[in-house]
Amino acid sequence: MSHDVTDFDGEVLAASQDLPVLVDFWAAWCGPCRILGPVLERLAVENQGHWKLAKLNTEAHPDVATRYQIRSIPAVKLFMKGEVVAEFTGALPEPAVRNWLEEHLPGEGHAAVEEARGLLFRDPQAAIARVAGVAQGTRDFPVAEAITTLGRMMLQARRPASISSVEEGDDSDRASSEQAVEMPPPPGPGRALYTSGMGHLAEGRVAEALDHLVQAVAKDPMYHGQAPRKACLALFQFLGPESPLTREYRARLAAVLYR
Repeated sequence: MSHDVTDFDGEVLAASQDLPVLVDFWAAWCGPCRILGPVLERLAVENQGHWKLAKLNTEAHPDVATRYQIRSIPAVKLFMKGEVVAEFTGALPEPAVRNWLEEHLPGEGHAAVEEARGLLFRDPQAAIARVAGVAQGTRDFPVAEAITTLGRMMLQARRPASISSVEEGDDSDRASSEQAVEMPPPPGPGRALYTSGMGHLAEGRVAEALDHLVQAVAKDPMYHGQAPRKACLALFQFLGPESPLTREYRARLAAVLYR
């Protein structure tokens, strides 16, 4: 099967409106390209119908290479809806390429993450259940892990004695857990700030949550098994590296940890 591109706008940009298109920018003289190319071709056959591979010879299409600022090859870019959504350069080994594809291609896991994002602050138990159901059969991608971590911590802050029954028990266990007596986190210098931070998080006030959690780390870095620090890290992953909140509070967390 030929994956060579002759009409980039039609075979990549237009085609990516319906199906993700993975573009391999290569050249005949490039040794690493000859290593990566067969890996991508094998994965394309294996995943036929989920995404399409397009191989673009940069020598034959210098205008496209210039348009997408290709400075070294092999360069791989994933197009969806006509836009580049992810990319890497170099001849990655096959397991690394598989992991990269699982992380960036849409699928059941990513749909679950988006659904869980909407549920997290309204119904953390439902968010955990949605992600956990997918995680059993797929790679535990980072955002799913972050949602699960945050949901667990929110439940711990509200009702730590009942988590196992909520996640693992039957309907009667679930019903009884709803009647459990709420218990506060353990005593310690960071307790008040951690509790208030998780309270803000449960109500969707993310900036206020991060502010109190970072203060809790400053008060007692080891409090509750480093729960405030872990909650911050999970929130950074959930928000994404480009979020202004992630940039601001990651720097503040680093300042209190490494002062």
